[in-house]
Amino acid sequence: MPVIKGIQRAGIFALRRLPDVHQILTALPMAETVTVVSDTLWGLKTACALRRKEKEVIFITSRSRLLEDSFDEETTQFISDNLESWGIRLFVSLKVSELLVKAS
Repeated sequence: MPVIKGIQRAGIFALRRLPDVHQILTALPMAETVTVVSDTLWGLKTACALRRKEKEVIFITSRSRLLEDSFDEETTQFISDNLESWGIRLFVSLKVSELLVKAS
């Protein structure tokens, strides 16, 4: 995982192991908006799962388009359009340098 300022703040989670899933699910009822920072299919699937939980979801990737290593441009555009129509906000070509948590 890259070095990102604020990654140790309360309310920010890495998803690598089963205990991480339990932590996220415990905190989820308190969150209205969830941001997923990932370049992987696993991260995108996580964003979709969170959207199914009726959360506002923001997905950020450092790549120029979603899943660019797996699909051609037309396919990734189709996937992006469908995710956005479902309510997932997508941001591409972004490198995250700091994470912040908005207190409610």
